[in-house]
Amino acid sequence: MSLQLAVPSLTRRRISLTPLIDVVFILLVFFMLETTFLTEAEIAVAAESQGGAPGAQQPLQVELLDTDWVWLNGKRIAYPQWLAALDALPTEPDPAVQLRTAKHIPVQRLVAVIDALNARDITRISIGRSRGFAP
Repeated sequence: MSLQLAVPSLTRRRISLTPLIDVVFILLVFFMLETTFLTEAEIAVAAESQGGAPGAQQPLQVELLDTDWVWLNGKRIAYPQWLAALDALPTEPDPAVQLRTAKHIPVQRLVAVIDALNARDITRISIGRSRGFAP
């Protein structure tokens, strides 16, 4: 009696790439959701105190009643020229500004005005709603 051993066949098995692609896709989605592509900008807002010091300068009045014009201390100025008019005003180093806006003014315009004031080292800004349109 002879002993016969079974010899395993040397067939090649194909490796499936589908699970590997699934894992890569899941990692891609995970990192896309966890990554911040934009940095958030912020505007510092402080509560305005009631009253003022005696003899304190009146706050500057900036009103956004229309998208093409800015009212600076009651004077209507075209939007592109309002910063030059602001620079020409004699003011203290960090004047108080009352910024009022109408309902239909886009928020981006309000933020652009606040950024322009902050660029001129004007940080004491109070924001409110305009009482009415008075051109």
